[in-house]
Amino acid sequence: QDASAKWGFFQVVNHGVPTSTQNRIRAGTHQFFNQDAEAKKEYFRAEPMSKVVYTSNYGLYTAPVAYWSDVILFNMAPEPLEPEQIPACIRENVQDFSEEISKVGGLMLELLSEALGLAVNHLKEEMGCAEGMGLACNYYPHCPQPKLALGITHHTDIGFITILSQDHVGGLQVVHRGHWVNVPPVLEALVVNIGDMLQVHV
Repeated sequence: QDASAKWGFFQVVNHGVPTSTQNRIRAGTHQFFNQDAEAKKEYFRAEPMSKVVYTSNYGLYTAPVAYWSDVILFNMAPEPLEPEQIPACIRENVQDFSEEISKVGGLMLELLSEALGLAVNHLKEEMGCAEGMGLACNYYPHCPQPKLALGITHHTDIGFITILSQDHVGGLQVVHRGHWVNVPPVLEALVVNIGDMLQVHV
């Protein structure tokens, strides 16, 4: 509760998501992004609400600082994603990881409800905070001029909560009292981010 209120972030261990499941989604992500452009272009979309959206260097010609990142986003719910819509090289990994992470998300919403003095099912069921789910796989390729680019610029997440699975490289930072603070990777831990919609609703 204290971390949510003061930081908007906290790390979770003993969450039940198998290490093997986290490792497989990372391996599948690398496999997808290391394909040639011809294989990936099928999933390139300008409309972010498509069921599967692949983007590369988002805002390259419009943002003040170039984003040096590739993302493939899977809109998993409320409308279910058909297996054949997911790239074959990552299909099983996406299905397994999203199933596990949705359980963690539901539990986090129950705990946050209790921390706010509400009924345990208030956020999850009464407000429907668990109805939608997106799974974003981010990839940050080697950048030859890192001083001219950012993996991703400062931002807030618009949803209720975001659950992050970091690899060993790190790079995640959060703002606390006007200062950027590194979030070092913790083996097997998940990072929970309180999103804009949850802050507005409570």
